[in-house]
Amino acid sequence: MGTAHGTGVGTSAGRGAVMGVVAAACVLLSLLAGPAGRASGATSTTTEQTWETGVVDHVSDGDTVAIDITSATHAEFVAPPAATDPATSSARTFCRNRLNANGSMPKGGLDGCRVRLIGLNTPESAGNSGSPYEQCKASAATATVKALLPKGTKVQLRALSWTSAELDHSGGRLARTVYYRTSSGAWVDVARAVLAKGQAMWFPFRPTDPEKPEYAHNLEYRRVVDEAAAARKGLWSAGYCGSAGTGTANPTVWVVSNPPGDDANREYVVLLNPTDRPMDVSGWTVRDSSLIATRLPSGTVIPAGDYIRVLSGKGAARTPTARDFHFGSSSQMFTNATATDPDYHGDAAYVHDVQSGYAYGNLRAWYHYPCDPAHCRDPLVGAVTIGLVQYNPPGSDTAGAEYVELRNTTAAPVRLGGYALRRQSVDHPLPPIALIPAGGTLRIGVGRGVESATSAFLGRTSSYLANSGDRVALVNLNGAPVDCRAWGRFTCTGSPVSGALEVPRARPATPRSVTATYAKGRVRVSWSAPAPNGSAAVTRYRATIRRTSGGKLVTVATCYARSPKLTCTSATLRSGRTYKVTVAARNSRGYGTRSAYVSVKAR
Repeated sequence: MGTAHGTGVGTSAGRGAVMGVVAAACVLLSLLAGPAGRASGATSTTTEQTWETGVVDHVSDGDTVAIDITSATHAEFVAPPAATDPATSSARTFCRNRLNANGSMPKGGLDGCRVRLIGLNTPESAGNSGSPYEQCKASAATATVKALLPKGTKVQLRALSWTSAELDHSGGRLARTVYYRTSSGAWVDVARAVLAKGQAMWFPFRPTDPEKPEYAHNLEYRRVVDEAAAARKGLWSAGYCGSAGTGTANPTVWVVSNPPGDDANREYVVLLNPTDRPMDVSGWTVRDSSLIATRLPSGTVIPAGDYIRVLSGKGAARTPTARDFHFGSSSQMFTNATATDPDYHGDAAYVHDVQSGYAYGNLRAWYHYPCDPAHCRDPLVGAVTIGLVQYNPPGSDTAGAEYVELRNTTAAPVRLGGYALRRQSVDHPLPPIALIPAGGTLRIGVGRGVESATSAFLGRTSSYLANSGDRVALVNLNGAPVDCRAWGRFTCTGSPVSGALEVPRARPATPRSVTATYAKGRVRVSWSAPAPNGSAAVTRYRATIRRTSGGKLVTVATCYARSPKLTCTSATLRSGRTYKVTVAARNSRGYGTRSAYVSVKAR
């Protein structure tokens, strides 16, 4: 994970007002319950449709444009009856005027309909976020949109759902992708053009967003942003908002978006100092993809090789410690997403320094997640593997005795900040300073202990790894898998790692094709060796002969062999009775699963 790298989820601009979402949903439902037929158009499609056309009145900022609507498929939603938000007692309005009394479009259309561009978040202009200063180069994004959309430009407004709007912000704005037509007749996406110039941040929406389920451009825009970041354009270039601090080291940043337990108050952003010198981050701003941000207090210094965290919740009266700071959010900030989600939503974290004349300055580090499904391969694949998994320790299974070992197969130390041990679907983040020496191992204890660069713990109080079958994996927190180990009924198939195979089980598989015959007081048993699963070699086999007594199976004899054939003799074997035989294979880790019962009748 490199410094200031792009590896990301907003739900709506100004997500700090998330408490109003219930009220917004109620207002939306009241709108949809109006004239007959209105609700029928509320469902989202998989392809954007043109719901309105119009001409540009003016550009407010880099992501908001005022449009005079000249035609609308659902005009009653574009200009809804005046509604009052019970949370703020303020009227909501999309356009400055209203439909005619008979429901027709006013002459010249609906003027001043404010439209919020979908899928991007540009820096805020002065005053918009409560600061008298603009955020880093907000004016540049505004200038780009003004150049693309001069007054009078004809536009199309597209979206998946015609009801998509920001009911909670700026008095209500339609949420749309705005397209203008070039002289050659091609329709051009304005938001994409701004993102390509590096003047805006990625702002994906979820299909379940109650206000605007607009996910059509999520993956497309993510790739455009990554290309701009790789080319160091705009916000992604060093010194874009001032020279102070350029040339100095940047922190490495990542997001723990899905910690064990309730996400609210437990999510956090990590800022790691990868250098051998202290890093002064006094006054720096840490934010998500929307508008939730916190400013680190004066005197905040990250020691050499150490880290700080910014947690989503409020903490103890939001009082920072030497390690932990807080966003102050009252609910989940960072969405949980994977690269395989069909709508491809995600989120991001951004770190800005201090620059004179700006609310905050240069973008010094960032982290987008999940990984792009086309490039979802982690550089540690093959370099770090899962070694011994102690899921069945001697004696009683306890958290203190269970562990997982990670092995460094390279000749250089490997840092594991930004990675997690995944047990089935639960991620346990590794210590941000965790390190495996060259050719060495890192033991991750299931129980509790003091974490350090050379030790990690899951913090469990009881046995966690199932003896009968389980799965553990090493994953990057942006969703890229590194290695996996499974046993019992679990497998590691389905991994997006190229060429990934099912990882070996620790114990042998089940012996195959078991047969048994009886002759002269002896039971002869033969079988085929277990299917290879990469485990240690089989050292012996155990055949167990049972009979039914009182409705229960009772063991009559147990015999052992080193090869797939044996003869078992017992004085209790009697003619006329039916016996059941099973075979199990053993290696240095113990016996594997036994075969199905085979019946044999003593004649």
